[in-house]
Amino acid sequence: MAKKGMLTRKQYKSIKKMDHNDMETWVESIYQSGYNDGRKSVPGIDLEEVKKVILNIKGIGEKKAAAIIESLDINMAKKVESTQKEC
Repeated sequence: MAKKGMLTRKQYKSIKKMDHNDMETWVESIYQSGYNDGRKSVPGIDLEEVKKVILNIKGIGEKKAAAIIESLDINMAKKVESTQKEC
């Protein structure tokens, strides 16, 4: 039984024949594939759940919780944009 994720002999030979540019492209595709798999496996943040937790903190009311959630939403949108630009 072959191990999952292992190179086949054919893949190994083709990798050995790669020049610098081909190897860089291949490594980037492997990295991107792993990155995408990792992103899919991590659940996103539910801002409504965060808001419920924040409201349970003494001294934080509805307005302050809304401001925190808005700030989180803006910050997360910026991170998503920068991540998409990198890919």
